[in-house]
Amino acid sequence: MARLGITLEQVTEAATALSNEGIKPTVAAVRERLGSGSYSTITKHLSAWRDSQQPVSEPVVEMPDSVTSAMGKLWITACGEAQAQVKAEREALASSTIEHEAETAELRAEIEHLEGETASMADDIKQVEAERDASIDALNSRLVITARLEERLIAADQLNIQLKEEVEVLHSLIKGGADHSEKEST
Repeated sequence: MARLGITLEQVTEAATALSNEGIKPTVAAVRERLGSGSYSTITKHLSAWRDSQQPVSEPVVEMPDSVTSAMGKLWITACGEAQAQVKAEREALASSTIEHEAETAELRAEIEHLEGETASMADDIKQVEAERDASIDALNSRLVITARLEERLIAADQLNIQLKEEVEVLHSLIKGGADHSEKEST
């Protein structure tokens, strides 16, 4: 007995069911749904089904002149409204741009002013640091002089003590010699 092949109706039913389920009707998907069939037969019948699914184009009906005229007027009105809206938005944008440019100019002027103040403060700081360094140098110089004077004062005090001791020795020698002379004269 001859084997019956897959029919166009079977492929059409399977492809339609797959499509309704949201599955793309491919040759493999239709064959799986049917359970058998040659790829070439299914391809041929699936192509026929796809061709039948193409929408039939309707004949073009021309619009009446009154509708064309009304659509033209509507188009002109819509274009005019759109141009007016674009013009208003451009003006608003231009105004906003001018405001932003003015703010930017003010901020730049403020930045320049602050940079000038910063430079002036930096100069002031350098001057104060130079004066501080000069004061420190002068103070260090005075400290050195004071230390030297203290050393000289200590040396002078020691010399003074030494001289006093020598004067005492001389006094005692003079006194002792005078006592000795008095004894001899007596």
